Amino acid sequence: MNAAGPGRFIGVAFVAIVAVAIVALLAGYGIPVGVGALAGFILGALAGLLGSLWLIRGMGRSLTFGGMSWSSSDEQGQLAPQEMTDMREMSELLQVDLGPIRSIVPVLETSNAGGYEVQLVTAEMREGGLLMILEVRSKPGSLPAGFWADVTVHDDAGSTYRASGQNIGSGPSPTRYLVTIAPTPPAAARRLEVVVERFMDPFPGGGRIAMGPWAFTVELPARDIAAR
Repeated sequence: MNAAGPGRFIGVAFVAIVAVAIVALLAGYGIPVGVGALAGFILGALAGLLGSLWLIRGMGRSLTFGGMSWSSSDEQGQLAPQEMTDMREMSELLQVDLGPIRSIVPVLETSNAGGYEVQLVTAEMREGGLLMILEVRSKPGSLPAGFWADVTVHDDAGSTYRASGQNIGSGPSPTRYLVTIAPTPPAAARRLEVVVERFMDPFPGGGRIAMGPWAFTVELPARDIAAR
């Protein structure tokens, strides 16, 4: 007898018990009850078999049956590795303490693209960077922009910046975003070019992206170079 002997015996015994039960139902309650019990047994056995095959396959499993296929590794609604890295960096930047406020620059500049009106309201100059407030209005009947704002920043001094924006929990329209920019501009910089490339919803199954760009110019206040 091979190693599968005990398992095979249990399977045969189970089938025999079910068969006896069905015969008893046929004898006691008639053909309809017996046929119903047989159908239930067949469906239950198929469901158990499919479930067992699915679990045995482990992560990344797939199953093909009767020309149909199911897969647990379906990538629909999932982020690509590079997108996951970008989201992590954006989230980390939003948690950075930029220090005390040095000055506040009112901007009130508006840009329209992709059916969304985006206004850059203010720019807070802080010791370690900038915080900016965006107000976004969608056209009537449109969904709100996504949770994250993909932002790029340049200045007239050739500096390099990191920037990230996030919905700060306002109503559906207008929606407000807090944009974090680091580091603080050098004293030689006189103008910032801020571009919101897109708004996006990174959560699985979301897939909502509002494409821009929405561009703004921020005139920086004069600062004492020697003091820096």
